[in-house]
Amino acid sequence: MHRNRTWITDYSELRTQRNHVLDIQGGDSNVKTLNFLNESLSPTALINSGYAFTRNTTATYTNKLGIITTAAADEPRFDYEIVSSKTNFVKYSQSFANAYWDSSATNFLNALDSVTTNPDGFTVNASSLTEKIYEVLSVPTATARHIHQATGDFAAVVGNTYTMSCFVKQPTSGTVARYIQLALWTAGFGANAYMNFDLQTGTVGTGGAAVTASTIQPAGNGWYRISVTAPATAAASIGGFQLGFSTTSGAARTESYIATAPFRVVWMWGAQFEESLVPTTYIPTTTAFVRVNTTRPLGLLLESQVRQFCSYTEDQSNVLWNAYNYLPGTGKVGKSTTIAPDGSTNGNKFDHAGASEGGIYQVLLGNTAAGAGITITASVWAWIEPGAAPCRVRINYFPEGGTDSFGTLVTLTTTPQRITRTFVTTTSVNPSTVSNVTISTPDTAAFVWWGYQIETSKFAGSYIPRTTGVVQRQADQFGTVTNFSSWFKDGRQGTLLANYTVEPVATSGECTFLSVGGANSVLSFPQIYVNTNAATNT
Repeated sequence: MHRNRTWITDYSELRTQRNHVLDIQGGDSNVKTLNFLNESLSPTALINSGYAFTRNTTATYTNKLGIITTAAADEPRFDYEIVSSKTNFVKYSQSFANAYWDSSATNFLNALDSVTTNPDGFTVNASSLTEKIYEVLSVPTATARHIHQATGDFAAVVGNTYTMSCFVKQPTSGTVARYIQLALWTAGFGANAYMNFDLQTGTVGTGGAAVTASTIQPAGNGWYRISVTAPATAAASIGGFQLGFSTTSGAARTESYIATAPFRVVWMWGAQFEESLVPTTYIPTTTAFVRVNTTRPLGLLLESQVRQFCSYTEDQSNVLWNAYNYLPGTGKVGKSTTIAPDGSTNGNKFDHAGASEGGIYQVLLGNTAAGAGITITASVWAWIEPGAAPCRVRINYFPEGGTDSFGTLVTLTTTPQRITRTFVTTTSVNPSTVSNVTISTPDTAAFVWWGYQIETSKFAGSYIPRTTGVVQRQADQFGTVTNFSSWFKDGRQGTLLANYTVEPVATSGECTFLSVGGANSVLSFPQIYVNTNAATNT
């Protein structure tokens, strides 16, 4: 049993013969250990190893991909922490004939998809780009630029550094393109953020002064990954990606020239545009931007029983949500196409307008919490859309008949972060009074939120989705089955060892503890190690 949030990292049963001291350092055949940081340990394997786990309700956790997902009742949760996140801001990153990409009109390239294998040498999903002639009055003698560019809806954040990359290869036959140029659009990066590459020699050419880094790296099977890096200078809405043909390794930006037959061809695959100082692992996309998280395992998650008091936790269009000082028409009920913590696009966009602080809230009626002195934690994930104006948010407590309490402002980024606020109710809450817990911003800007939670706890627990009705996450219980530890019954000595971490705000009297007993478990002076410090414990 436990009364706080705990991650068990490993669990051991150390058995000894009567009057024999176990040599832990030397090892012993009577030692059984489970490593909960071992990512190959599945919930099924845990149960099949002779351990029992129960929880009478579903519950959420962060999986290895950094996505909040739901575990079924009685399913153990192996929780993860997000270390870093990267987003590919290019859509259709492997479909260059899609209308999202523009190579016609004044750009004069032809794109065909799935004409050859990608760098893995097996999958046929790489595209070809071919020069197209520019005719004036049916005479093919006019100069033109020959580029392929994204026509998307991404806007850069001024001062942030971005890297654009893709995989390119000279075809194995025909007239091949030797010089390729990558350029970040002038609207967000100025006219000097471009670089040329020589695919025949595998070298970086010359380019604009705004470029802070550029690379060409072999990617296997004759492919190169080329990249260019530069800081954004404006927040203008841009496509973010341009690839063009050049005639030399020092060509000017989006060079114009006369294309003549036989026309040159290059193979292309895996376009990526990311906020980064270097090109990172390629992230494929289709209809939307894709975010990929780097995570680390935390262990087996055990939590106490908690009730969620907020309704419609992912839908601010519901009438239970109230808003103040928002942009008329869109401010309260706007939706965002960015990626929420559960991998969906269910984020709610609040667009603040006016001189006074604006935000959203639900009314907490008297049956939510009784009396003054109740510890409440409110939490919500919040972020801004790419290219949006800077925005700060905070969680506030407005008690009926009491003093309003504003939280600490938190600066948002394009990556969702969980904002939390813990407070103690200062006035009695009863059916005739009303209290509000709000998320608000003093900035004339928009933010996106998801997963609002209000719980009677000293910290924010795992997310509990709710629409209507009472939703309560039951407690996790983990241990051995009653007849598993036979050494308990025959007078042997032994040690139960659990390494774990607890929520850093744990207080006296709130800890995880081992409880030994049961009809088939008769102990003879076992040793049980328990430590209640708010840190890694044994």
